[in-house]
Amino acid sequence: MSGLMVLLLIIMGLFLVPLVLPVSFQGQVRIKESLSGHGEVSGFGGLIKLRVDKEAGNETRQYLKILAWEKILSGGKPAKTASERKQDRSRFKDVITRELLNAVYRYLKRLVKCLRLEAGLEGEYGTGDPALTGFLAGVIAALASQQLRICLNPNFMEASLDMEGEVQGRFFPIVVLWHTVVLLLSAPVRSLWWPKFTNKKRVREVVGSV
Repeated sequence: MSGLMVLLLIIMGLFLVPLVLPVSFQGQVRIKESLSGHGEVSGFGGLIKLRVDKEAGNETRQYLKILAWEKILSGGKPAKTASERKQDRSRFKDVITRELLNAVYRYLKRLVKCLRLEAGLEGEYGTGDPALTGFLAGVIAALASQQLRICLNPNFMEASLDMEGEVQGRFFPIVVLWHTVVLLLSAPVRSLWWPKFTNKKRVREVVGSV
């Protein structure tokens, strides 16, 4: 076996090892007008940890810890204003479809099985559209299980979001990566990103030909 082949195998091994080793995670979150909470992901037996902290109205902070070494990765972005959050909700309603929700629902069911989730979520939600809120209520009821303790009350009168929950679990990255790729390639999700990709490609071709 040539030295180049050995080097390639070593590089492939270094890339694959993190994907096949288990990763654990835990976190708490509160959503009411703005998002707050914290979460932590650890791998390699806890030797590597990534922590995210978010306080209501403040920036998100990310910390990376490897053995005894710790570094602040980013101070994050400033919290969005009320008008920006309203625009986000409007864009969300523009792209949401029943087919997209079904695709996400199937994806979440697969994740629940492979993430070994133990989670609790309670609060109130509403989309401003009674039909869509009712559909989400059915999806949420179907996702509830012994591992997922969900107690969410639908608000059919107005758009609202007031939730609080906690989660912990363990997964193998390569399994999550596979299910995520399947979701991204499904027709409802692909219709969101594929036109943007092709448009950017056309723009590069036009600029390159000038």
